Amino acid sequence: MSLDHRLGSTTYNDGAAVKQGDRISQELADALLAVQLERDHHLLTQRIPDWAELGTNQQAALLSFTYNCGPAWFGSQGFTTITKVLQSGELEKLPAALMLYVNPGGPSEAGLRRRRKAEAALWSASPIRVNSKPPGRAGVIRYPNPLVGVPRFNQRDSAQLAQRDRTCFSSSCAMLLEGIKPGTLKGANGDDQVLTVVQHLGVADGEQRTSGDTTDASAQLRALAHFGVRARLVQNADFQLIERQINRGVPIPCGYILRGPVDRPTGSCHWLIVYGHTPTQVVVNDPWGEPDLIHGTTLNPKGMGLSFSRLNYRYAGLRLRQALDGGAHWRRCLPLCAGQGVGGGGGRHPLSGAFSAAAEAAGGSVAPPA
Repeated sequence: MSLDHRLGSTTYNDGAAVKQGDRISQELADALLAVQLERDHHLLTQRIPDWAELGTNQQAALLSFTYNCGPAWFGSQGFTTITKVLQSGELEKLPAALMLYVNPGGPSEAGLRRRRKAEAALWSASPIRVNSKPPGRAGVIRYPNPLVGVPRFNQRDSAQLAQRDRTCFSSSCAMLLEGIKPGTLKGANGDDQVLTVVQHLGVADGEQRTSGDTTDASAQLRALAHFGVRARLVQNADFQLIERQINRGVPIPCGYILRGPVDRPTGSCHWLIVYGHTPTQVVVNDPWGEPDLIHGTTLNPKGMGLSFSRLNYRYAGLRLRQALDGGAHWRRCLPLCAGQGVGGGGGRHPLSGAFSAAAEAAGGSVAPPA
């Protein structure tokens, strides 16, 4: 049979097609890979019999096979042998079955044979089970970094035309929600569902309840609570808190003053979500697009997997506080900690402020920031 080896990431996570000549950062490439693997893994859990009983190495071998062959292979024409092996539970035959899918006689045969041998070796390497607990580490969950499955919602495509320029907060909270409770929101416009709840719940004012506004933090927190997520604003956040939350599996909405030069930020607040970190950068999804934080403009509408440098956050944080202390927009902006800007090219680096949330999802709680 013939395999399509062009599978993998052929679209960005916002649905835009990958085009010849596109250039992306290593962080975005890693994020695209992580999201694709998360999708493939979700499908395998639904389709492969007794998936939960397979060992971690066995699951990883099938995930590699799926990334190479596409997620629809199980039960499809041309994949009869490997499908029957998994259906019958004759798992000892799986390594041999893998070697049938090498495009014999084709230009990719040699490379596919190496790949299938590696997958077969991984399958047979260890009988470790998913539900086993390493000695002395019972109950410890280690999350990938960057976190897997954090979507990028595009505020530009909101069905509420009059709100498109001001829904970054709702879109960022939607990314938080979907990152910790996947499947809660439906479709590419899931952030509009959060926006609708924000508007419906409103903000408590004594005994009165007014219409909720997407720029109001209290309304956002009420909306998250409606979806079963407990969150709070943190006004003394720092990179250590961001790292702790990501290490707990919680992406973090962050706000900053977007417009104007970095030493004189102006305007109201813009929000994005942080879902990964390195010693020098944080990895974010921006609902509006890629910002140029030195000059306070937007470079393009692609906001998935951007890398923000930590280099000048102390300087930016100082400027932020000076702007806020005398600024008219501080109540709407709610910037809460020093952040950083885009790294890698053009001298774009400092960001201005941040928001952090602790969250409680179904099935377990995440401790709030210390």
